[in-house]
Amino acid sequence: MYVTKFLIQGLFIDVGRNGAYGWIINEKHRQAIIDAVITFSGAIENESKSILQRYNRNPIWVHLIDADSKIPNLALMKLSTFYKAHGDRVTMSKGDEVGFCRNVPDKVYVSIVFKKNAHMFDDLASHYPDTQIDIGGSGVDLKKKLLPEIESMKPDYSLYPKNNASIGFSSRGCFRKCYFCIVDQKEGKFRRTDHPEKWYNPAFKNITFLDNNILADEAWFLEITDWCISKDLRSGLPRDWTLDW
Repeated sequence: MYVTKFLIQGLFIDVGRNGAYGWIINEKHRQAIIDAVITFSGAIENESKSILQRYNRNPIWVHLIDADSKIPNLALMKLSTFYKAHGDRVTMSKGDEVGFCRNVPDKVYVSIVFKKNAHMFDDLASHYPDTQIDIGGSGVDLKKKLLPEIESMKPDYSLYPKNNASIGFSSRGCFRKCYFCIVDQKEGKFRRTDHPEKWYNPAFKNITFLDNNILADEAWFLEITDWCISKDLRSGLPRDWTLDW
């Protein structure tokens, strides 16, 4: 099974997964081709070792706990996509229920959105000392973020079967520093992030933007709304949000 093909000095070199070989068309370039094949084979081998060291492991069980989200939890959805992509088993529970009993998962991620629930799972680590436990969310730590390779994942919409909308951010942060708002502390200055085409699900005709100040960049806002119109998408804020004027 071939992984790539490339040209060296005008001569076609065909590289296989289990080694490299080439057809020498011009005797003049024999040594150059041999050197290139050796170099490329070494690079492939080193990269393969790196990938295997990072991901070649037995599948693990990852359990997600959505402690108090009012809408589908985007961070947990991205974690689910990441681990499922590596062949792992992913399960989820909601509220203050742990979601497992006799059999214990290898990793547990807990998301707590509201500060009043910050200590909901303080005793989890003592009950399951052999499980890697990671507790995050705005209710616990405003600075904690997903790893870049996880943040870039599309959401796993299957975690919330009743959800009927694509969910994501097209921008982060805000230019205001309102005393009652955590956005400035959590996300910093306003900036564009991902175009919704990167995270929307074509199966849904609704799309929900979680942007904290979606109108801050007029050009970006118009570009995104034009795209939504072109896809015949119905867009808006999460239905559980209320706006007080």
